[in-house]
Amino acid sequence: MNKSIKLISETWVFYKSYFYGIFRVLAPVFLPLTLIDTLIIYWPPSSTIVLWSFLIAKLLVYPSYQGALIFYLGSIISGKTQTVSSCYEYAKLAYPKLLTVYCLYSLVVSAGFFLLIIPGLILASRLLIADFMCVYDGKEGTEALNSSIEKTRSYQWTILMGILVLAIFIGVPAITIEVLLKKINLLVFPTELILNIAIAFLTPLFTVFGFRIYTYQLSVENRELGTPKWNHR
Repeated sequence: MNKSIKLISETWVFYKSYFYGIFRVLAPVFLPLTLIDTLIIYWPPSSTIVLWSFLIAKLLVYPSYQGALIFYLGSIISGKTQTVSSCYEYAKLAYPKLLTVYCLYSLVVSAGFFLLIIPGLILASRLLIADFMCVYDGKEGTEALNSSIEKTRSYQWTILMGILVLAIFIGVPAITIEVLLKKINLLVFPTELILNIAIAFLTPLFTVFGFRIYTYQLSVENRELGTPKWNHR
């Protein structure tokens, strides 16, 4: 429990310290996606094809901004902070690997949640650093997932506790604000858009937490953060 609190505290300090940079990296993607998400709530498309097309587009764009964010986080640690355009340029090279890892991750975790909530949460915690193993260790697909599962075996409960705390930290205030706005009839498009944008820019806490877990694992193995393995094999 103490270790979870320490890692979450470090995650929050890191997130706050570099929020402006994180915002700049993610804003080009998060702002339009959140706008479309909110528009769909108020004016749902008449065709399910349009809705599914948007959902698929969100899935396909995820590796781009996730890769850019991962590279940005690593550049901070290395002391060579990169520009937004540089982060996305490198993310393009990592895209195929990260897309494969993300699709496999989604399938495995979804299967866990389909069985029961607890297995899904455990799988999510064990696979938390798969993206970082893909980027920094050059692992692909199932290799990245298997490596993440193996490396997090001894402290899966620490990670699980961290994920739950972050989910509560983000979810409870968001739900509370939404309920209050509904009660006073202020949950309209502009206010909901602002709320959704705030939530969107809090979700990178999970990636920052994953990065902290990955760097913690490196310290356990007495390794330093290496150069991202962006090149295709």
